[in-house]
Amino acid sequence: MMVFSNSRAGWSLALLLTAASSMARDADDAAGAAGPGTSPATPALSLTLDEMRTLSDVLGHVQRDYVDETSDRDLLERAIRGMVSDLDAHTAYLDREEYARLEADTRGRYGGIGIEVVWQDQDLLIAKVNPTGPAGRAGVHEGDYLTAVEGIAVSSRQPRKSIEKVRGRPGTEVRITIRRGESDEILSLTLVREVIRVASVSAELYGDGLGYLRIDTFQTDTADAAALEMARLSDAAGGSLGGLVLDMRGNPGGVLTAAVALSDMFLEEGLIVTTRGRREGSQTRYEAGPDDEIGGAPIVVIVDESSASASEIVAGALQDHGRALVLGEKTFGKGSVQSVLPLRNGGAIKLTTSRYYTPSGRSIHEQGIQPDITIAGMGRRSGDAENPEALTPSAKTFDPPRDEFYVLADEDYPLYRALIALRAERLLDNR
Repeated sequence: MMVFSNSRAGWSLALLLTAASSMARDADDAAGAAGPGTSPATPALSLTLDEMRTLSDVLGHVQRDYVDETSDRDLLERAIRGMVSDLDAHTAYLDREEYARLEADTRGRYGGIGIEVVWQDQDLLIAKVNPTGPAGRAGVHEGDYLTAVEGIAVSSRQPRKSIEKVRGRPGTEVRITIRRGESDEILSLTLVREVIRVASVSAELYGDGLGYLRIDTFQTDTADAAALEMARLSDAAGGSLGGLVLDMRGNPGGVLTAAVALSDMFLEEGLIVTTRGRREGSQTRYEAGPDDEIGGAPIVVIVDESSASASEIVAGALQDHGRALVLGEKTFGKGSVQSVLPLRNGGAIKLTTSRYYTPSGRSIHEQGIQPDITIAGMGRRSGDAENPEALTPSAKTFDPPRDEFYVLADEDYPLYRALIALRAERLLDNR
C-alpha cells in the first residue's frame, strides 16, 4: 500500500508508474532474448518532469481533498480506465470479471435467467424472454420492467451494474423484482441461473423458395449456424433456394472472423475486407475461397442505422462484388477493429488496433455503408407511419400482387421490399 505525505502527495504513485514502465521494459527485454512468440517491448515513457508533477498534483488533491476516502488501488484502476476509455468509444479496460463476461458473450453462452433488456425512459425494459429459460418458465413476459436485483433498485446512473448482477454462476440463485408491463403489479421472483445459449441465427422459408436468414450478432459459431440453417432451408425448398434475404438490422457486430466466414459463403473469389493499423500483424487481407453456398442465387441484404462493425463488413463485401443488393438505411459506421489484449492481473484491455476497408477500398469508419435502395423510417412499421410517403416514393406508384408477401407490407415493410426484389430478380433471370 502506498502512503502519500502532504508535502509529496502523489509522487509515490507517479514514481510507481515510471518504475512499472521500466520494470515492464526489462521483463520484455528478457522475454525477447528468450526467443520468438513473446510479448512486444514496452515503449519508454516520454513524460517531462512538469508533466509528472501535474499527475502528482492531481493525485495529491484527490487523496487529500476528495469528499470520500479513496484507496490507491481504486485510483490506479480508475486512472487506467480513464486513460484507455478516452482514446475512443470502443476502447476499454476490463477487470477479471468483465473479461470473463466478454469471453462468455463471444462464445454465446453465459449463466443467467434468459432475458434481454434495454434502457427505456429511465426504466429497464425486458425486450426479449427465452421461453425455455428460468425467467420464461417463471412467467416473465416481454414488456415487463426489471426494477430491482437482489433487493437493490435498478439505477439509472449505472444500469450496466444492475444487468451484471443478474448474471452469475449457473446453479446459483438470483432474486429479481419486476413490474408487469404498464400496470402497478409487482412480482418478486427467485430464479436459479442456468447456462443460457444465445442463438445468433434464425431462418424462415417464404414462397417461391425464397429464404430468410436473420443474423442478430456475430459469435464464433455464427457462420457454422448459418450454414446449417441454409442447408435446412434448401432442403425445404426442394434442393436449392431461389434467393436469400440476409437481415442484419440492429446487428451490432461481433467477431471479425465470423463476418469474414459468412461473407465467404456467398463469394467464390476476391477480397472480403482489409485491416490497417500501426501494430505488427494488423495489416491483414481476407480473401474468399471457392464455392457459393447458394449457387449464385440473388441476395438482398437488409441493414439499418444500428447495423455496425462486422455486419458492415458483410454488407460492404457483398455490395462491392455486386453479389447482393443492399436495402435499408445507412449503417452505423463503426469501422474499427478491437483486439482483446490479456494483462498480467487476469484482466484485459479491449483496444482499437486497426480500421477496416471494403474490397473497393472504402473506409467504413464514421462513413457506414450506403444502401443501394434507401428506405426511410426503418424504425416504424409502414402501417404506423405518420407520413407513409416518407417510406419510399415507389409506394405510391407500385401496385404489388396481393399474395402471401403482401401482408408483410404492414408487418415488416423492409422485408416485404426485399422479397419483392428477389422475386423480380428471378423473373428477369427466367426471361
